[in-house]
Amino acid sequence: MSTDDDLVPPVRASNREREGAVDRLREAAGEGRLTLEELADRSEAAYAAVSRADLDQLVAVPAATTSSAVPGAPSAGRGSGTWATATRTESSLRR
Repeated sequence: MSTDDDLVPPVRASNREREGAVDRLREAAGEGRLTLEELADRSEAAYAAVSRADLDQLVAVPAATTSSAVPGAPSAGRGSGTWATATRTESSLRR
């Protein structure tokens, strides 16, 4: 017996949605929730995704843990807050 969900065709993903999914994957990798290899694999799959459901599965990443997936990347809870940066930097070349 089929349900109403079985009769509804999947909604096709747009290029903008694919790019958005890859952006979210990059953010997750930056937070240490994906390794660089996982980022590359999932990004490739996102660009090849046909439906929104395909993209939803790709961006479902595990929550940040206390240990980083990428060495040197900040773990959960670290690096939060605001950062002060210089508003202007000057340099000169001495000869």
